[in-house]
Amino acid sequence: MKELKILKIEKISSSSKRYDITVEDNNNFFANDILVHNCENLYNKYEDMRRFRYYVSEKLDGTSFSAYLKDGEFGVCGRHVNYREPSLETPLDKMNVYWKMAKKLDIENKMRKMVAERDPGLPSNIAFQGELVGEGIQKNLYKLKGQKVCFYNAFIIDTQEYLPYENFLRIMKELELDTVPILDDNFELPERALDLLEKADVTTTVFGNNPKQLIEGFVYVAKGEIPVTTRITRSSFNRLSFKSKSRTFDMNK
Repeated sequence: MKELKILKIEKISSSSKRYDITVEDNNNFFANDILVHNCENLYNKYEDMRRFRYYVSEKLDGTSFSAYLKDGEFGVCGRHVNYREPSLETPLDKMNVYWKMAKKLDIENKMRKMVAERDPGLPSNIAFQGELVGEGIQKNLYKLKGQKVCFYNAFIIDTQEYLPYENFLRIMKELELDTVPILDDNFELPERALDLLEKADVTTTVFGNNPKQLIEGFVYVAKGEIPVTTRITRSSFNRLSFKSKSRTFDMNK
């Protein structure tokens, strides 16, 4: 595979035709030697999805934040970048926002304590995935002062599985870390998938200090472990989750 360097990024406005390309199985494909992917449309599997009850959370518009503990090493990263830990002499206000929030929330010590005192079934190599929001991030739609991290998953690194959602919520509470807003913990999908989109189109956020701001969308996580024989999404990780994205959000940012 060739190593490519990004020279520039341009926003292109055009009325030309666009095509939604997909492939079987994992939806990944190469375009001009770049590995890309596309979202999976689950509309034709909606009846199968209605068999489950769901946790529903608000999808926040921020930037990806993950904190991990792997083989005794703690780190923080964004979607594509693993950030180097600053020196001990670096003051908090001079750190990049990822390490600043990790230090401010004392995430490393909390994760190490959790692993040291863990139940036998709790893994030692684990990552907390969340959304970083606030000043300087995505125009700070929620009008926060400073920054905040809201977590939405705990990922078991060795087995490449998500921690059961109930366990994730319990851990966040014990460690005094915030989650994304949980709107419902026993949601039944309506008969029409379209109802989910229509609701997302007109719902305003329950987060932050801008109650008139439309939400980006909803995230649904099925309750309980999904049987291995049940294959609904291409990447199940032994669970079922999906999102309904507002069609009006980008127009009203």
